[in-house]
Amino acid sequence: MDIDKADESLKPPSVAFMRVCKPISSSERKNLVDNYLTELSLLAKRLCPDARIEATTEAFEDEDGHVRIYPLAAISHQELKTNA
Repeated sequence: MDIDKADESLKPPSVAFMRVCKPISSSERKNLVDNYLTELSLLAKRLCPDARIEATTEAFEDEDGHVRIYPLAAISHQELKTNA
């Protein structure tokens, strides 16, 4: 997936789209979450190859998962801002 296209694919669905969507099973939802977490992790790794990336499916309130990015300590604050 192209990095520019990744931004488009991560946009939340519109309200109108949500109204016509059929409900999905919990296993389908888990698969979707896993796929999105994987895509986000791969994108983060491409943007910052030396960083440690963690993707988890720990749930909290309305969240279904997390991607945590731990850049190397040697990266300056300016480099972090440039890559953000």
